[in-house]
Order: sequence, then structure tokens, then C-alpha cells
Amino acid sequence: MKINEITPQITGNAPGKTQQTAETSFNNLLNAKLGVISASKASSPVSAVSSAAPTDSSLRLESLTVTENAINTLDCYGTALKNPSLSTEDLRPFISAMEEETSAILAIREKISGEDPLAGLLDRVATVTYLETAKYHRGDYSN
Repeated sequence: MKINEITPQITGNAPGKTQQTAETSFNNLLNAKLGVISASKASSPVSAVSSAAPTDSSLRLESLTVTENAINTLDCYGTALKNPSLSTEDLRPFISAMEEETSAILAIREKISGEDPLAGLLDRVATVTYLETAKYHRGDYSN
């Protein structure tokens, strides 16, 4: 059985509506939107990229490298904390590395604008590394 035989009333036009194919109405809408978009591009020469000053690619690469190193150090530190045979003094190299990485992250962070998404990443990693070093110095991991 065909669908048309089941619901023949659907094929008729609704009262008060003009008959227009879906293709024609879609083309009209598309052309109208394209006209609006091209008009706005012609009137505003502003780039679609953020209005914030772009960060130098070498600075971005350096910040990502330092961040990656800090995350790796945090990972190794977490693994070392799980090992009950390590003493508090055995954790000291991790703490020294995290303190150096935190200061390197903060130095790079000063050069990046606050609107850059990379700034948020740097802030979060610096916060975590600082907190872990503070916990160590406070004695949270003492045996």
C-alpha cells in the first residue's frame, strides 16, 4: 500500500497558502542570507579572528612546552606519591622541578593577554603545581 492511498489529504494545499516548492523557498532564503553575509563582509574589514593581539607563535610553543613538562612532572609526582616505599625526602626532586616550572609558567603568562585561551591553561597548570608544592611544604605528605 502506498502512502498516498493512506493519507490523500496531505497532498492538498493548506487554505490561505500559495503553492511554492521547497526548492524555491530554500533558494530564496539562501540567497537572502548570502546577500546579508556578503554585505556585512564588504562593510567591515575587521578580521573574523579575535580582536585580541595575536600571540607570537614561538611564545605559544614555549608556553605549551613548559605546560606539558609541568603536567608530566605532576603525573610522575602522583605516581611517586602512590609508592609507599618512597620517603618525603625522595619526593624533593619533583617539588624542585614543579617550583621551577611554576615560575617559568608565570613568567610566560605575563607576556600573554588575558583574553587568550592559552592564558587560562597556563593559569590552571600553574595553580595545580603551586598547590602541590605548598602541600608538600606544609607537610601533607609527611610519613
